[in-house]
Amino acid sequence: MKRSDFLKLSCTGCLLGAAGLVSLTELLSCAPGTALKIYKAPLAGKIITVPEAEVMDGKFSIIRSKGMDYDIALRRIEAGKYEALLLRCTHFSNPLTVSGKGFYCSLHGSRFDENGQVQNGPASVPLTQLPCSLSGGNILIHV
Repeated sequence: MKRSDFLKLSCTGCLLGAAGLVSLTELLSCAPGTALKIYKAPLAGKIITVPEAEVMDGKFSIIRSKGMDYDIALRRIEAGKYEALLLRCTHFSNPLTVSGKGFYCSLHGSRFDENGQVQNGPASVPLTQLPCSLSGGNILIHV
């Protein structure tokens, strides 16, 4: 990518983010070489349904659902076993963004590793893990 193209893309992203039109997670999802996948899933009662095919081994997919204030990071641990983390900072309930191999809170700087454990405060409690079950080729996230 040419330097001028990079600057145009970066500046456009920053302006849209500052205007509140695009979140950092959405910007990261379209960056070259980034494997972040965002899947929009409906919330029915207290269950979000995601097709198993939408989730890759060991890599997080970001699950976004209308009716939820926070995204969910979902990944396959092994065949038939999934982990879902609520991307809400445990310090002050701010939405988290994906950052390297973990999650970052832009409000006070808390960092969490990919397992939801606190790496840097002020947060002192790990991220909330949401129970998952399987049904007919779908992952059911219980919120």
